[in-house]
Amino acid sequence: MFEGKGYLPDNTGHYNVGGLLIISLLIFVTVAVFPGMASGDRHTVKLLQKLGRGVVAVNSLPTSSRDLFSPVPHKGIGSGFIIDRKGHVLTTMDALVDLYSIEVTLAGGARWPASLKGMDEKTRLAVIEIQSPPGVLARLTPLVFDTKRLPETGQDTLALGRTILARPVAAKGIIGAVDRSVATSNGTIMTEILQTSFVIAPGLNGAPLFDSSGRVIGVCTRMFTPSPMASGAGFAIPAEIASWVSSQVIENGGVKRAWLGIGLQAIGPALQNLLDLPVSKGVMVTKVTPGGPAYKAGLRAGNKTVRMGNRILRVGGDIMVAINGAPVASEADVLRILRHKKPGDEILVSIYRGDRLRRLRVKLGRQGN
Repeated sequence: MFEGKGYLPDNTGHYNVGGLLIISLLIFVTVAVFPGMASGDRHTVKLLQKLGRGVVAVNSLPTSSRDLFSPVPHKGIGSGFIIDRKGHVLTTMDALVDLYSIEVTLAGGARWPASLKGMDEKTRLAVIEIQSPPGVLARLTPLVFDTKRLPETGQDTLALGRTILARPVAAKGIIGAVDRSVATSNGTIMTEILQTSFVIAPGLNGAPLFDSSGRVIGVCTRMFTPSPMASGAGFAIPAEIASWVSSQVIENGGVKRAWLGIGLQAIGPALQNLLDLPVSKGVMVTKVTPGGPAYKAGLRAGNKTVRMGNRILRVGGDIMVAINGAPVASEADVLRILRHKKPGDEILVSIYRGDRLRRLRVKLGRQGN
């Protein structure tokens, strides 16, 4: 009684419609989700391919075939990137061992000799100049520094270096921290440093650090002493500093830093409440170098210490709140202002000494490399 052909096709059609709806939904979800992820990967690959035209390998020592295929590049090999069509390349001092034997390998594999333009001992950055015909220089692809927007913790970032065989080396992650103060191997404290979520492998030393739009936000560096606490992190010199250093080196053959001759400690509401300070924002002078510009101008450092939580702070010094009318709330603020000054320039410093606001004129000195 159920053998007729009219019954089964009707139910089959009913189930087919439901099945098609489910299949369509699965296809929609697959197309919406998975290609989206693949699209992001494709964007990164295409971006790095485009940016890679401006990334070079730098070598300053003879290399054997064994060196070429070593997983860890030997000293005298590093990455760098083109900063103008005059042939200037920003790299690190680690790549420059024999200053009379510098060679640059471009993205396409072409190799050209290069000469040293200058170095900066403090940041370990160096500028070299490619020695090639004008036609080659005209076809170079300079990379662009982003000095207007400061990097933010958590933003996506990419690093791209190049092996001596012109192969690209990349890393992807986020900015783990900004404005870090980190000690170098000789004990010098470097401020305003970027921390990345990935380790700066030897092949990335001197490589540009990009944001997601492809602008250079830093220069990867291995200048800091490795430690267990930093085993999963890397560091970079911010673009603001790297751009300034490279322009100074190109113009002067080195870096002329304006020097104030003080140590500073940022204050905040907690320290204000603890010490009954007149302001909650500013930087307290913790050290004044004898004979330095600040010393000659009459700035005073603190001579007492207090404990705030687990921090021991030197207090009692002048509180700097502005330079030439521009507010300062951290040591980084002061350094940014000084980067736009030259040794011998005069600045007007606004300070609180006790509850009284004073203004002192300071003639800046020169800080050695």
